[in-house]
Amino acid sequence: MFGRSCYYSHNQLACDEPSLYKSSIHDGMDSSKTAVPRLDNYVKALSGVGMPVPVKIAGILNRGHGPPALAQCHVTIGATTLLPQQASTSTNSNPAGKPFNKLPPTFYMQLDNSGKDNKNWVLMAFFSELVARGVFKTVFMYFLIVGYTHEDVDAFFSKVNRTLSFQHISNIPQLMAAVMEVEEKKALPRFITEVADYKAHALPYRKPIKGVSQPVAFKFYMQDNKPMYQYQKTYGGP
Repeated sequence: MFGRSCYYSHNQLACDEPSLYKSSIHDGMDSSKTAVPRLDNYVKALSGVGMPVPVKIAGILNRGHGPPALAQCHVTIGATTLLPQQASTSTNSNPAGKPFNKLPPTFYMQLDNSGKDNKNWVLMAFFSELVARGVFKTVFMYFLIVGYTHEDVDAFFSKVNRTLSFQHISNIPQLMAAVMEVEEKKALPRFITEVADYKAHALPYRKPIKGVSQPVAFKFYMQDNKPMYQYQKTYGGP
């Protein structure tokens, strides 16, 4: 599959030249599998009693700049997708207005082909702003074809699920500790308590975009001091 080979070639570029390239993949785990409390053994009389709190785990695997694996945890209460979670892996903190001088100029982001979560105007505005502010010179956003989306981040989720199946998890700190022990290269868990409403920030600058669901890849860059984007309808195509 051409799209998959692109993803792994970007990973290799980031590993070979981390000062020039960064490659990340992002996906979310089924919150029903990570709700707490999670008991390793239920008494039949208590089965189905109570209401476990859904906890959403978003996994990010990085190549090049950044920690190898990052697990973000947040409690799912109503609508929680306000700021693209990709922000935490694509940018660094910028204290006192200092320039971003540690990030490579090119960023490859692999995402699930979901219009609700990723393939929408909010995320396109976010990546456009990243290049406009000089965080990256170029951002590439890729989507795997439906039916071919099981990648290394999903394999990580499978390991997390197997690990949790044999443990008694009473609270979120225990859940985060269990995630951290899944692999030798320990994932760095972070519990998100609040997010910025990026959609509200970008809404006044929104312009109509049609056909965004069809392309499999986008490129964001600056031209004549304006953020621009190009798209690719099919892998291997123009």
